[in-house]
Amino acid sequence: MKGCMVLTENRLRRALAIVEMFDLLEVRLDICGFKTSQLKEIFAFGKDIIATYREDSTRASNHKMDQLKSSIELGAKYIDLEYELDEEQQEELMIHARGYGVKVIISYHNFEKTPKIEELKHIIIKARQKGADLVKIATRVNFRDDCLTLFNLYQGEDNLIAFGMGDDAKFTRVTSLFLGAPFTYVYFLSRNKTAEGQLSYKEFDLMVKNLSS
Repeated sequence: MKGCMVLTENRLRRALAIVEMFDLLEVRLDICGFKTSQLKEIFAFGKDIIATYREDSTRASNHKMDQLKSSIELGAKYIDLEYELDEEQQEELMIHARGYGVKVIISYHNFEKTPKIEELKHIIIKARQKGADLVKIATRVNFRDDCLTLFNLYQGEDNLIAFGMGDDAKFTRVTSLFLGAPFTYVYFLSRNKTAEGQLSYKEFDLMVKNLSS
């Protein structure tokens, strides 16, 4: 059962201390705002790190492209690309990643609702056709059946992370691990939280113990 620590600290010393504590992390390049020389110190630990840069756009800025490429070259294990990202830019980053043996996560987020299972299955298929090594589905849970929709996505699927967003959907982040997800996302301190319903690493450890007993 793995928790992936989402790193959002913009002070390098604090960030390095957190990286040292955990084996699997996601570096939010857009929030940390580190220069390449600082990123080099983070990747120097040799930890399993996902490089992610969220932008409210279907077309990436030059800075986003440069940050992701630098992370690939410095030793990221994965890069995370939005499902909606411009296909030419997706392909450019994926080719760069393949050259360094870096895997690709294609992620789909819906902050308003959980679409029907047919639509989500189509997104998974399309993401795999694009070349995703791992597909991430995160949707807003408004109804109890939304959780069942997300859980049913795991049938016949490997290399999938699917969970709900929202305080009522916290449990889906841990239940996903029992259904086959390789990891789930956690935060260090409350100020580092990046999504509604995200668990702290302490909450995560406790919930896993309770569900495993």
